[in-house]
Amino acid sequence: MFVPAAAIAAFTTPNVFVESTTLSSADMNENFDEIRLELERLQGRLDTQESGEDLYYEYTGLSNSWSAYSDSQAPQSRLDSDGMVHLHGLIKGGASGTTVFTLKDGHTPAHQSHFIVTMEDNATAHIIVGGSVYVESMTGDPTVQDGFVSLDGITFSTR
Repeated sequence: MFVPAAAIAAFTTPNVFVESTTLSSADMNENFDEIRLELERLQGRLDTQESGEDLYYEYTGLSNSWSAYSDSQAPQSRLDSDGMVHLHGLIKGGASGTTVFTLKDGHTPAHQSHFIVTMEDNATAHIIVGGSVYVESMTGDPTVQDGFVSLDGITFSTR
């Protein structure tokens, strides 16, 4: 099936096609797939870019002796198209009553939120999320040197 380029001119790069150009259905499908991917990426609905990189914002400058549990589990946040922020990652090395990191602009909750999260060995931590991620308290060992505190499942609204 061939479709006149004018029918899809609004979806292509300017000046690539002329009025008499025709495309095969395979070329057209590829063009529409690229457009769909770009729209989904702009709407924040894809978890990965074409390069395979995550759309999450990674926090590298952690405070108060906190660090990522591993390179693959570094603390991250993602703002979705509905204004919800999703935290992900594992942290270690810090103590109760300390800030872990400051949230990226636009990734802060509308209201301070409290979460109980999992630690290693079935312990729990009380996390407060405002302009930053703050560990209020932890059960068990007051410092987490070799274990972890999970940020997975912490989700809040920016609106």
